[in-house]
Amino acid sequence: MDIILSDEEELSHLEHVISDGLDSFYKVGEALSKVKDKKLYKLGGFTDFEDYCIEKWGMKANYARRLIVSSDTVKNIELNVPIGTLLPQTESQTRELSKVSTEDQAPIWELVNDDNNNPTAKDVRESIEVFEEVKESMPNATMDDILEVAKERKHVHVSANSGENEWYTPREFISSAIEVMGTISLDPASSEIANRTVQAGTYYTKEDDGLKLKWFGKVWLNPPYEGKLIKEFSKKVLEQEFSEIIILVNNATETQWFQDIASISSAVCFPKKRIRFLDPDGNQGAPLQGQAIIYSGDNHEAFREEFNQYGFTAIL
Repeated sequence: MDIILSDEEELSHLEHVISDGLDSFYKVGEALSKVKDKKLYKLGGFTDFEDYCIEKWGMKANYARRLIVSSDTVKNIELNVPIGTLLPQTESQTRELSKVSTEDQAPIWELVNDDNNNPTAKDVRESIEVFEEVKESMPNATMDDILEVAKERKHVHVSANSGENEWYTPREFISSAIEVMGTISLDPASSEIANRTVQAGTYYTKEDDGLKLKWFGKVWLNPPYEGKLIKEFSKKVLEQEFSEIIILVNNATETQWFQDIASISSAVCFPKKRIRFLDPDGNQGAPLQGQAIIYSGDNHEAFREEFNQYGFTAIL
């Protein structure tokens, strides 16, 4: 049998929850929500919720509302994720999740937790970006299928949760690029270690920021595959003037950035095997997605003859 509390008793109980749980955003948000919705703050002599929050708890009303939204987000996720899933632990995590639709919150949180037991707000934002990109490219897919592809996409060519984009191309592909172009004038997304293999006349490091510098000559590009960066590098490809370029990217043909790069291409190769990139120590990775090698320039026949050894190659 449920115990029915008077308004005064309920306010007292809720204020104990708020006082005892100021370090627990979920419980505080839930209690504040009830105080606000039932206007229980009037029992304490307050005329509005804003004054109640400031004078009673020393918090601004907009922060209180954020806690309420965060609490609602956690409750929604709890109802829609597998039993045993760790729920959001910080207000900053739920702040990011509250920006997406309630339908997407639970699968995105599953994506966040797929390989990270202590995610930051930045990790949540990155997972949201991956999920939304995949969802946009699969308009008729089920949520389970979208989540499965998003989990694969999240891992491809990026060290999980570390922001690490240092993965190097195996030597044989560089040799083939040099065979086609004769030389590599520029690698705009490189490092000292990577250029030992690429042997570009000029290379830009992360610190140089190749997105801000001019591209020229015969270019080799294996860009960082993180969501925002790959979009920025694809945009740069469209803007720059160079005589030839060979670009190695994931075969994410459904994305806008891939379509942009393909629009300026003369030929393309789809390797029959996933390329096992190398980490800074020379260890092979295990990409979960295939790749495409895109060429733009006048030597498309030479490109087709050379890269056909790796997989289907065609002039466009």
